[in-house]
Amino acid sequence: MAEVAFLGICPNGGIDQLLAQNRTLRGTLSPVGCNVTVFPCAKNVVAHSKYKSLFDQDTTLSIYQWHDIPNVKLEFIKETFAIFTKLNKLNESEIDRELLTRTFEQYRHQINLMVNQTKNLSSSTFETYSMISSVWHMSEILFTNGANEPIGEKLMEWLNQHDAIDQNRVQLIANKKSERYTHPDFWPVLFNCTIRFDFAHAITMLKELPAYYTNEPNDDQNIPSVLINFMETIPRWSSFQTSAEYQSENTVWRERIQHQAQKLNQLGLDVEFFEEYLKVLCILYGDEETILSTSETWMESIAAIAFFSRPESSCYDIQGWFEFVEDKINRDSNYELMIESLLKFDITSALSQSVKVDGWLVSHLSDLLEKVIRFGNGMITMGTEWTEITNSDQKIKMRDWFLANYAIDLASNEELWMIALDYFALCGRYGRKLMETYVVRVPIEHAEKAIEYCDRMGMNEQAKSIHSILAHSYYKSNNYPEAISHYSMAGEHKRISIIVEKVFEEFRSTGDIAPVTQLMQSLPSNVADDKLIFLLHYCEFFENYQQKNFEAAAEKLILLITSNKSPDQFKINLILDALPLLLIESFVFKVEDTYELMRCLEDVLEIEEHKDLKKFELLRFALLKNLAKAIALNN
Repeated sequence: MAEVAFLGICPNGGIDQLLAQNRTLRGTLSPVGCNVTVFPCAKNVVAHSKYKSLFDQDTTLSIYQWHDIPNVKLEFIKETFAIFTKLNKLNESEIDRELLTRTFEQYRHQINLMVNQTKNLSSSTFETYSMISSVWHMSEILFTNGANEPIGEKLMEWLNQHDAIDQNRVQLIANKKSERYTHPDFWPVLFNCTIRFDFAHAITMLKELPAYYTNEPNDDQNIPSVLINFMETIPRWSSFQTSAEYQSENTVWRERIQHQAQKLNQLGLDVEFFEEYLKVLCILYGDEETILSTSETWMESIAAIAFFSRPESSCYDIQGWFEFVEDKINRDSNYELMIESLLKFDITSALSQSVKVDGWLVSHLSDLLEKVIRFGNGMITMGTEWTEITNSDQKIKMRDWFLANYAIDLASNEELWMIALDYFALCGRYGRKLMETYVVRVPIEHAEKAIEYCDRMGMNEQAKSIHSILAHSYYKSNNYPEAISHYSMAGEHKRISIIVEKVFEEFRSTGDIAPVTQLMQSLPSNVADDKLIFLLHYCEFFENYQQKNFEAAAEKLILLITSNKSPDQFKINLILDALPLLLIESFVFKVEDTYELMRCLEDVLEIEEHKDLKKFELLRFALLKNLAKAIALNN
């Protein structure tokens, strides 16, 4: 259910205060996370100047954070995700009834661990996972049971595990030191224990009753002992190899009960607790009228009918019994409506109700039910019209819809974003679109892993987007090598040029080559840009000059000047770098090289006005002198 968030910008109910000052609220959701930033802003921009200084809260930013995933649930999410992926990555030929049954059990084990872990937490959390445990167990019973396999024992096990008898009532009777059978709750509790197949407590209570013998020949047992014997010898389907063996034994057992009831009726009211004894016999015999009138809940009635009255019934037979219990169902209870829908095999209604409980439940239940229908080998036979919903004129499998929405909740948690993406990946085309949307929103500290994920899943455009985000972050922190590397991977070469030009400008203004050299040495080998290549060669020239390898330096300088890849604003630096090489004693520039330097000098002088003409005059004189020497050497 939605909650109203009070942000403190206005007093509760203070919307009139906002409107009176031409204000409204605007919010910005966190791309990935459970928070929103809210702030006041002008409602009507044209009229805003009139109210500009009247609202004190104009500078208020309120950050509202709603529920995050508690730590106790993280391990549950991870463990159940492992079960989910193991099943969903199998080939269809590998999925069968046995595997689905085992998967139901694995999920239930994790749910029960979660129930135990939440006992000491808030009551609502414990109740939620107790409800999930019950719904999941019922689904497992119904959808993994054989088509003709009796359901009674499993339903009774489910009832006692998830809707157990009130132990406080049992304990109140046990605390009575003598004649416990006189306690007003003695017989109601005994009936309840009998209906629930809780014979351990029932037998203990029967032993508290005074002995009553019929005084018939060869009848040396008192009535409570007879009832105890019936409870101890009840045939159970699971104890027999074949249906015929069970039917034979059960027929004999029921005939004994019928005979005992007839004897009791003959004795009539002379027997103390005559009606109570008879009611216990009727419950054991499976008299439906007695069971329905004695049961305290409709779920008790259904389980008892399946166990005592119709022990050979399958899960498909239960739907016809609801006419007996309709008036007992609490239509305001989401839990009871879920159990009812499951027992009626109304999957659409069951999933609709489970949405209100927890996103994990509806998503994983819909995933397994879809597979039960597809691969269950006759486990259930029903239409598949429930499996699709329509969203923006696009048909989406209901299973994909629920799983994807569950994954959206996980994506807000930094520990679970990768799991969320994997859920998206297993939700068809709808999930693929969400995966492409969310992968670019992961926290920047996980960006490298997100890029690896994109590469693995073939999401090239998304990988480029993340490279661009990383590059921008590195650029803002002046980490140019990493910024250039990621801009290159993002295909944003204009951004690389901007960085290179910035480095050029810094070099031109300071004359310090160290930052340039450091940048070039740390660049990855996969970066290719004309300006970067030029800068690389320039660093090599400078390194050769420092090492007094003048011939190599001169050769590299001529290559830079003639390559036509040097930025126009950098040509002046290149031609001036020739001056120290012209002034050394050794001869490093040939005739052709000297002509090229002279041409470059004239180009520079034409396009720029230079204040330091003395340096250029000195350069021109050095070039003429070098040319004369070069010609003389050639001759």
